[in-house]
Amino acid sequence: MNCKIYVAYHIPGAYLKSEIYRPVCVGDKKDSFPAGFIRDDEGDNIAAQNDKYNELTALYRVWKDENLHADYIGLAHYRRYLGPGLSETHYLYRTPERAFRKVRKTEKYWRGLSADVDLVAPYPAHYHSVREYYGWAHDKKDIDLILTLIGTYYPEYLSCAKKYFDGSENYLCNLTVMKKELFLRYAAWLFDLLGKFLSVKANADRLYISERLTGIFIKKMEEESKKILFAPIISLEPKEEFKNVVRKTRASKEKGKQKWKPVLHWSIPTSFWRRYYRKIYKRKGEMAW
Repeated sequence: MNCKIYVAYHIPGAYLKSEIYRPVCVGDKKDSFPAGFIRDDEGDNIAAQNDKYNELTALYRVWKDENLHADYIGLAHYRRYLGPGLSETHYLYRTPERAFRKVRKTEKYWRGLSADVDLVAPYPAHYHSVREYYGWAHDKKDIDLILTLIGTYYPEYLSCAKKYFDGSENYLCNLTVMKKELFLRYAAWLFDLLGKFLSVKANADRLYISERLTGIFIKKMEEESKKILFAPIISLEPKEEFKNVVRKTRASKEKGKQKWKPVLHWSIPTSFWRRYYRKIYKRKGEMAW
């Protein structure tokens, strides 16, 4: 089976490119990337809204271009990847070299993906409820709005959406790999809802609610008895200069303690974060790689 995972990059730097991993440049620095990158501003695109959609402008570009399709289509981004076949629930690295070595080990699993697998998703992160965790950093009214939109336009998803927000399984980062026919269904549903969300809340900042929609879709596929395999997340968290950390914190539109994540990641030892993430991300499903 042919599998293509599109990796969104917004800043030039170390990158992955292979038979499986296809880099896509997004944002306002695309002209600084090397030749060979797919651009999110070609063809049918929403590149001008990257400040709201972020990595999803890459997903939209792939969705709308049949030349980029494959038997399995996935999304990753420059510092988050799915790690099928790996034994832990989460991996954290500080350098691209170490992270990419781990990611490249997964390619044999993507090439050998069984045709009966419908969807590959990350192990869920368990904080409190999805609703409560979202409210730590974002506007809780977003959830009420998205539930209203789902109830109006996709009522068959509403029960599942409510259960997802009340539960503790957070599927984060919009990381998925799925069969083409499922990908097309997911993308049409996702971008329709996000467009309707913005038509009501035009002043919305980044569409963090998109990650929760992806989580709802994963739960809906479970409800429909699709075959889902779960995999750890491989995270790349370089330790930046402190002045850059301060600038990111000041520019962050998140709220509460979530706003201070850059400073916390800089100041707390890597070993702590590794233990913390391994505790938060829980194994789910059978090891079937």
